[in-house]
Amino acid sequence: MDGTIAQVISRSGCSSGGSIQALLLAKGLKSEGENVVFVSRGGECAARAEELGIDHVTQSMIWSIPSILSFVRMVRQRRITVLHAHKGKALSFSLLASLLCGNVKVFANRGVSFSLSWSNVWKYRLPLTKGIVCVSFGIKRDLCMRWVQPERVFTVYGSLDERFFRSPPKQKTRQELGLKEGFYVCLVGNFRPWKGHVILAEAFKKLASRVDGCLLLFAGKEKASILQKVSSLVGECVVSLGYRRDVERVMGASDVLVNASTEGEGVPGVIREAMACGVPVVVSSLEGNLEMVRHGKNGLVFPVGDIEALFKRLVLLWKSPRLRRRLGVNGSCFAKRFTISRRAKIMLKLYRYA
Repeated sequence: MDGTIAQVISRSGCSSGGSIQALLLAKGLKSEGENVVFVSRGGECAARAEELGIDHVTQSMIWSIPSILSFVRMVRQRRITVLHAHKGKALSFSLLASLLCGNVKVFANRGVSFSLSWSNVWKYRLPLTKGIVCVSFGIKRDLCMRWVQPERVFTVYGSLDERFFRSPPKQKTRQELGLKEGFYVCLVGNFRPWKGHVILAEAFKKLASRVDGCLLLFAGKEKASILQKVSSLVGECVVSLGYRRDVERVMGASDVLVNASTEGEGVPGVIREAMACGVPVVVSSLEGNLEMVRHGKNGLVFPVGDIEALFKRLVLLWKSPRLRRRLGVNGSCFAKRFTISRRAKIMLKLYRYA
């Protein structure tokens, strides 16, 4: 494309799926020979962009005249023709820049199914927003039913970093992480109420009362109140590693990965990542999860919030190493379709023709 494509996120931290997917998209576009810049508030986002060899620009993106003018000046100086915004404030700044600069296409990313606030609805409806990129068909349908014209809404799934297909052997990884032997049930995700840590702990408690050597493994930014609740349920059977950048090793050390989310998810990247690592997945029946997992083929599904059903899925996998292997192999084959290159090519078509 002529000019530069900017991936814009109005944060400095880089622990969420949205930030990581924005970085991976920038990486993929650069690999396709495009001029790409990653725009954020600096911090960890800047460091990660540098590691990937992606040009980075730090912008404060606070509501002030100097900050707005600085953003607009950056768009002009960098000859940016596409602004792909990954958060609400990033979209606001991108729309202002498009209005003031002209000839700049703005795209919005939509990665969650939470209801839109009044302050965000109008930004999706503006003609300046050329396209809304949803990470699942469920999110697209919801937007089209309530907020936006269908012709401006597209579904593009997230991508996978290649390292997830190269996870080291389980035994070696457990030794490196200092984990003892056992049957590990893993949940990767920041500690948030809707992520289902407590639901998993309730089901795991039933499992641990019947099966010796079971351990619950968490990786993600901790929240004391949730971790305390989990600990009160399962005691010393829980291992929390905190936020990790090597989640492929955590997954590789696990026997099962669970996504027990109750709301808000589009398509959690951890499901694809665990599949790529060859780890069987058990997921709640949220619509986005069902777009990834076919029950009994590349994973197992349980009704949202159903502790007894989740417990039964875990027992089934504990009893059957053969089933774990089959689901892991099928999941790994399924995950191969979510390459960085494939996503970048799809996005380039949208940037050109939307």
